[in-house]
Amino acid sequence: MTLRGGPPYAFFVAEDADHTIVDSALDSVRYLAHVSERDPDGHLVCRSVDGDPEGLVPYRGRFMDGVGYCADSIFGCQVLVRLGRVLHSPELEAAGFSYLDHALSVGFFDDPEVPAFLYRDVESGEFLHNLEARSEYLELGHIARVGRQLLLAADLDTDQQRAARCRDIAVRIARWATEAERCANGWYPRRCTPDRGVYPWAPDAFGPVDLGTVAPDPIHDRSGAGAFVIELAAAVTGAGLDDLRGVLGRDVEAFVGAGGHFASTNTDTEDMAENVSYAVAFQALVQAADVLDSTEVRDFAYAQCLSPLERFELAEDCRGVQTKGLLYMEDSWNAACTWEIAEAVQAYLIAFGERGRRSDAFKALTMLRALSKHHHGPNGFLTEAVDWDGHSVAARHFPGEAIGDIRTTHPFLNNLHIVNPTATYLERFAVRQSTVEGEALFDMEGNRLCTLPIAMPGAFPA
Repeated sequence: MTLRGGPPYAFFVAEDADHTIVDSALDSVRYLAHVSERDPDGHLVCRSVDGDPEGLVPYRGRFMDGVGYCADSIFGCQVLVRLGRVLHSPELEAAGFSYLDHALSVGFFDDPEVPAFLYRDVESGEFLHNLEARSEYLELGHIARVGRQLLLAADLDTDQQRAARCRDIAVRIARWATEAERCANGWYPRRCTPDRGVYPWAPDAFGPVDLGTVAPDPIHDRSGAGAFVIELAAAVTGAGLDDLRGVLGRDVEAFVGAGGHFASTNTDTEDMAENVSYAVAFQALVQAADVLDSTEVRDFAYAQCLSPLERFELAEDCRGVQTKGLLYMEDSWNAACTWEIAEAVQAYLIAFGERGRRSDAFKALTMLRALSKHHHGPNGFLTEAVDWDGHSVAARHFPGEAIGDIRTTHPFLNNLHIVNPTATYLERFAVRQSTVEGEALFDMEGNRLCTLPIAMPGAFPA
């Protein structure tokens, strides 16, 4: 292939031929495989939302699996299946559906009142609404996110019975979420009560689970997590599973009329502008624009959700830490966090697919290439965050390091999240070409990303 040349951007990282973005994605897969096991029914499960380079560690004293964003096994299903298909790896595809089978079989979706529990204490069997293990509030937007992931998994599934169950759960979640009480400004509450009333409090997310301290949440009515409800409603309507155009139009109007709601989507910070909130809102509004046939909503998504991501760009290495090509998360937590960056990559790839701006593709590739520098150890561990100013306590860093990569990750969320945009790039934009080694995939600059097929026999526990 002919090298087309890189862009003259400060925010740019070149491809590493010795460790491509595909190698990086496969590293993350290997780490997930390393920390997974089989449940009594033979389905794959990761028993903790937290791990270090060696293996799993408890999170706030608990081992939890689940479908919430910090456990994210439904997300893991659909991205593993997609990566497996594009790389001609049946092992990855089978692993993805195995995680789905576990999630569908253990009770996350079986409660008659709440359509999805997000987490489960694997030792006691107790189902949990949130990471703090408190019963008084639910994470409304993150429950909606589970519904969207179920629809994506169903679209990939050849098992029609399993796919139908995923769609049924997703529709139930969509109806449940869109019927929640709105805040005074018309937007979804960051948290809701079990009967879907507004919950205006912020729990002490950094304290022990039994602390019980609460205070007013300054962003209870402006969190970016509400965009997940828009995304799910648009997906359900677009798929013809239910007609939620009325509520979708109302919610989009509330969002756009306020100039957007971009406060923390993460559940443990309270910042007015978080990078992932912009990225998620862009993806949600683009889908909503399709359903509502609205150029105005699409233009708002580009101007007010995608373009502002530039403010978070790190165009150089900070204090000797490899930060060039990453995004910092928010002013109050100025680390470069991996799942948030991966969502931004996905947003830019969607934009590139729609409008063909090469700068969007280069931003996406730059972030994937920058993230690929932050794996550790023989198991492929990818850090959850890069801290260049000691914002995190020393105990969270690798031994002897005051700054740099954090030594824990969420196996599905932070560690695996880069698989989503990597699979998107390979599916939609990579160039296939025959070589003497076999069929290979190349990026838009002519860099060889991998040779097909990629087999991973024995990567996951038998």
